Amino acid sequence: MSTVILADSRLKGIEKQHQFPSSRFTFNVKSGSQIKDHKIFVKHLSKGHRQYQLYIIAVGINDIPEDIADKTPSEIEKLVTKIKAKFRSLCKSIKEISPEASIVIATIPPKCLLQSVRKYPRKSTINEHDITKHHQKSFEHFVSRINSFIDEFNVQRTGKHLSLHTNLRTHRGRRRCKYTYHKLTDGLHPGQELKREWWDRILDLHQSLTH
Repeated sequence: MSTVILADSRLKGIEKQHQFPSSRFTFNVKSGSQIKDHKIFVKHLSKGHRQYQLYIIAVGINDIPEDIADKTPSEIEKLVTKIKAKFRSLCKSIKEISPEASIVIATIPPKCLLQSVRKYPRKSTINEHDITKHHQKSFEHFVSRINSFIDEFNVQRTGKHLSLHTNLRTHRGRRRCKYTYHKLTDGLHPGQELKREWWDRILDLHQSLTH
């Protein structure tokens, strides 16, 4: 039995962390990937004979546009619905090939818009000179809405969580959380310290749901 990790570039190289039982993990880490991009890999797994006990889904940041603050309430609601549908569709594909497997979706750590847009301007939906505090807070609020959906999904499916965003959170309020981004190297990707923290969480989850 083994664990499959479906992730974007934020988990690239995480398998190089300490205590890595490589024989127990299968990775599909794709830079810039969105949720739907991992369905092809999942279908490819069905052609093999290996049994997978746990699927960890760690994607979603690339499905959220940086200019979320500039969208209308109606557009925002449509995007929330669309992202939820993408997660459900990916999970459905997983269950079609591994009906007995557990699925845990990792919460999405937000990013520092100014730093990430400055680093990756061609991949961004907003110009760095247009970014305000309102844009950052709106982005974080939208991420929190998706993370609430993820938490509810995990409660219903396994009762287990992979709360990667909490390693960046400095304050949790009833209406809004506060984050710090010094553990991210470019506003988006984790530095070595954060990679170790995330890996420890992943390893604990793996050990609790596989045997």
